[in-house]
Amino acid sequence: MIEVPWPSDLPQHPTRSGYSEEPIGAVTAFKPEIGPDLAWRHTTVDLSDVGFEFVLSYAQRARFVTWFRRDLASGANRVVMAHPLTGATRTWAWRLGEKPWRIVHRGGLELTLSFVLTELP
Repeated sequence: MIEVPWPSDLPQHPTRSGYSEEPIGAVTAFKPEIGPDLAWRHTTVDLSDVGFEFVLSYAQRARFVTWFRRDLASGANRVVMAHPLTGATRTWAWRLGEKPWRIVHRGGLELTLSFVLTELP
């Protein structure tokens, strides 16, 4: 995977109100017909999904869409950017799916960009 930095011409600090963090389950469970449930770790690394939210202008929206599609290969590459709480530079995997990011109108000339990334070890 190629690691692509977050563009320097986009906002560098996400909004605090848009922050969320959810651990990704590392345990698999099985309920046999007889006896207690069985559980085991299926990974040795604890991962978390982290929600980001940025306030963008219309020009920054265009820049983000171009970066996501071209440089990030629509989310196939890794993202290098600061953790929204600690500020430490981390590598992230884009949460892919039908809707990898969302942009909504905030009012005036502002938009809100939100997405979820998986923090990698």
